[in-house]
Amino acid sequence: MGKGDKLDDIVMDNVIELLEKKDLKNKLIKKLNDAVDIPLINEKTEKKVLDKIYELLLKTLKEL
Repeated sequence: MGKGDKLDDIVMDNVIELLEKKDLKNKLIKKLNDAVDIPLINEKTEKKVLDKIYELLLKTLKEL
């Protein structure tokens, strides 16, 4: 493992730690939900979809 790999791991750990913060998640999901308008579904359902996408992204980053 080279120096760059160690730095990548450190950065990834910090990104994951940041994404795990509930405050960041809530702010990001709110901003995305405000920006996205899917005419066939309401805001509450859009939020649920964005929450699932967020959780999937976080899970995937942890597995890398």
